[in-house]
Amino acid sequence: MEAITEQELKSVYARAAIIQGSLVVSVVVYVVVGELLRMVGYPGSSLGHDGSWYQYIRYALLAVSIILLPIAGFIKSTVIAGAVPENMPSKLMTGAVIAGAFCDAIGMFGLVLFLIAANIVDVYIFAVIALVGHAVFFPRYAEWEERVQPRKW
Repeated sequence: MEAITEQELKSVYARAAIIQGSLVVSVVVYVVVGELLRMVGYPGSSLGHDGSWYQYIRYALLAVSIILLPIAGFIKSTVIAGAVPENMPSKLMTGAVIAGAFCDAIGMFGLVLFLIAANIVDVYIFAVIALVGHAVFFPRYAEWEERVQPRKW
């Protein structure tokens, strides 16, 4: 098998960065949608006005969000583990997309909670958690270069 060229690696990296960047933008869109709905006086769902069960769901989603970040890292490293340098770029891409999707899901939790109870604070809390995750898992070219180098035993 032949080694991956720098141009091929840059191409795959650029696609991964664009996908991850799009996921970051989607979290910002969730905040914008929440703010627009708040500005027009969105009352929230009738389900959210009871409050008692809403707090349980909110805290459960917060816990899930905090747990999802290390799980995303674990899945990303599991996807990458054991890959040979020739197929490493596709594994790095897959790992980046999976981790980004997990972070994006966290942002969605905030928007869903807002749609239930019309509490804009939820959107911001979950957006911050999601954006921190995106910052941690955003693909870094130097790491990719290091990973595609053949192992020297």
